Amino acid sequence: MTRDMEDPSRRGDRIANEEASSRALRILRRADPQRFQGFSVVHVAFSRRGELGPEARWLVLCDPASRGLQGSVVVELRASDGSLIRVRDATVKGVRPQFGL
Repeated sequence: MTRDMEDPSRRGDRIANEEASSRALRILRRADPQRFQGFSVVHVAFSRRGELGPEARWLVLCDPASRGLQGSVVVELRASDGSLIRVRDATVKGVRPQFGL
């Protein structure tokens, strides 16, 4: 078994989704430690160049554990290096999430 080798299945042009998750939480907690203290990553999705903007990006959905999706945010990170593009509210104006069991 070889250790510390690059994973050949990983794409070299973007950071891993696990790295995007941890960076997103660090960015939020650095920006406002009190507000984002109880937040966790709910979902991570990749968006190719041209889908949401001129560059590929990771979309990291983070929400407060105590309030469900209310107050959730999406952290958009450049896929190439993990730098912040923007943080936005996760809700869509005029659309209320509906949950059923």
